[in-house]
Amino acid sequence: MLIAALAGALIGALATFIALNFTGGEKRIERKLQHGYSVADPQFRREIGTLLGPPIIGGNQIINLENGAAIFPAMLAAIKVARKSINFETYIYWSGDIGRAFVEALSERARAGVAVHVLIDWVGSQKNGGTASRKPEVRRRQG
Repeated sequence: MLIAALAGALIGALATFIALNFTGGEKRIERKLQHGYSVADPQFRREIGTLLGPPIIGGNQIINLENGAAIFPAMLAAIKVARKSINFETYIYWSGDIGRAFVEALSERARAGVAVHVLIDWVGSQKNGGTASRKPEVRRRQG
C-alpha cells in the first residue's frame, strides 16, 4: 500500500513537472538590458568570448542583427555562399515561407557538395507542429 502511494505521488509530481514545462505562455523580457559596449568595441569581443567559452577567432566579424527582417536574409546569404561546411543549430525552426527558404538553401548547398549539418531543438520545433523533427528522412533525401 505504501509503495503504491509513493509511486502515485512520484508519477503525479513527474506529470506536474512535465505539464508546467511544456505549457504556459511565452516568456517576455521585462527589463531592458544596458549595453556597455558596441559590437565594434574590442571589449565586446573579449566579453562575448568569455561568456560563450572560446574566444572570437581573428578574421571573423560580428554584426548586430535584430529581428527576423535583418537576421533571416543574412543567414540565408551566408548559407548560399558556403563552400566547405555548414553547421546550422537553432532552437526554433520556422514554418511557412522562411522555413522553406532555409530547407531549399541548405539542400542546394548539400547537393553542391557542401557538408551540411543541422541540429534543431525538439521543443523549439514544436511551434510549427514538429514537422522539422517528424520527417528527418525527407530532409536527408533533399540533400
